[in-house]
Amino acid sequence: MASSPSMSRLELLLPETQSLILCHISTAKTLHSLISASPRFYQVFKSRREYHLTQLAKQQCRHSESAWDAITASNLPKPLSFAAADDFIENFYDDDRWEANIMPLDVSIPMIRLGSCVEWFITDLASSCLLNLTHLKKLMGLKQNDLVLQSSLSEAEMVRIRRAFFRFELSRHICQRKSDDMHIADMSLQNGRFLLKYDLDEIEEITCVRDYIVRRLWAVFDQMEDDLVQGAQAGLVPEVLQATQLLPDCENWFGVHAKQKHDKHTEHMMFLGLSYLKDVFTADKESRMELILSASAETVECWGDDLLTQALYDTPKRDLGPDTPKFYSFSASNFRDHFEDYSLGWRWIQRQLPPGYDNGKGPRDWGYIFWSPERLTASGIFTA
Repeated sequence: MASSPSMSRLELLLPETQSLILCHISTAKTLHSLISASPRFYQVFKSRREYHLTQLAKQQCRHSESAWDAITASNLPKPLSFAAADDFIENFYDDDRWEANIMPLDVSIPMIRLGSCVEWFITDLASSCLLNLTHLKKLMGLKQNDLVLQSSLSEAEMVRIRRAFFRFELSRHICQRKSDDMHIADMSLQNGRFLLKYDLDEIEEITCVRDYIVRRLWAVFDQMEDDLVQGAQAGLVPEVLQATQLLPDCENWFGVHAKQKHDKHTEHMMFLGLSYLKDVFTADKESRMELILSASAETVECWGDDLLTQALYDTPKRDLGPDTPKFYSFSASNFRDHFEDYSLGWRWIQRQLPPGYDNGKGPRDWGYIFWSPERLTASGIFTA
């Protein structure tokens, strides 16, 4: 049968070639657009749906072992017993599972969603942290090379940030299980053992992600307070204030103890995961308020929401020299998420601060551990 004159050249390709094209698509949005626009591509996709979603998951997560671990942890039973948690901690970090040709849909689809979410966060974290790094020019009088400082992220920088977000998701799944057979002190010790599966600079990457999320959430709460003040100045009772009257302990929402209350909310909201947090950060004002109030109402019923923060900040510090090479109990070359050496930012901060000293707010605010030597040199920080 003759082909329709309006049929695109892509639709005239052999199904095998169309399948290869589908395998190289790296985002769910692109895949959806293509199969929606082309009935032929949709039929090719539908004929091998599990296979093509597996390939998309690999592309979306860049074959990150940490993404596998995060999805595996998300499927653990809740509450998780002490023994089951120990078993997972001992074995989660031992092989590369990306060679599978076909993933179950309950693995590939969450993987695609997580990968897409993390790609958004990579851009947002970079924008936030590099803006803070640029502000150091005004505060410290640095000579910065703005062209290099604001250049596109390198592959190594994206790998570091990407794995930190995947590991944040993994960590919050482990730390939020709230098992009845565990004392909170034992749970804290177990969380520390879990984090020490990573090297110290890799734990610091997760901590940088945690601090970035807290800064973003505080900005949200600040905006809520601004809405309250603006409404009061206009002689109106803002919707935000009306809504907070329904919350437990509502008198402290914007009162003397507001900051302490917000601390509890931020810890709980972090435990809800990256997908929820992205919704909060990208929602319009009304939808954002609904998301926050829903989470805030849960906070009173929850305990241990700060276990991840405690684990990140209480992890024992090992005194490592700035030039100490990394050592692993496995072959690091087999893992795409690992680097053979510490980042320049980590080595630099170890030289500047006494052993065991917490790196603190300043360096994490500008994401020091993620950036390439070229970007850090362009920041002027090394000559300050």
